[in-house]
Amino acid sequence: MTPDVRDLPLFAAARSSDPTTSHDAAGRISATLSDLQQRVLAAVTAFGPDGATARDVETLPAFAACGPSTCRKRLSELHKAGRLVAVGRRDGMTVYAFPTAHHHAA
Repeated sequence: MTPDVRDLPLFAAARSSDPTTSHDAAGRISATLSDLQQRVLAAVTAFGPDGATARDVETLPAFAACGPSTCRKRLSELHKAGRLVAVGRRDGMTVYAFPTAHHHAA
């Protein structure tokens, strides 16, 4: 099932089951990102620990009005800023995920 990012808050970097410190950190992150970066981060987070490729994100209805490079550039920016980690490759594309204790940069 493909997540619908329209149902997520812009700063969906912490799950309701996460500790308070995660929610505090999510609040700080959202304060420093552009609206589009927040939406892309929320989309990747919605895919869960397996992460998402640029194609996964850009084909979501919430990004239908964006050009193909729009989401790809935001993913790259978020990765360079340490907000996302590369966790592997799928279909020839980098898979990004929200950093957790389970992830190591690929």
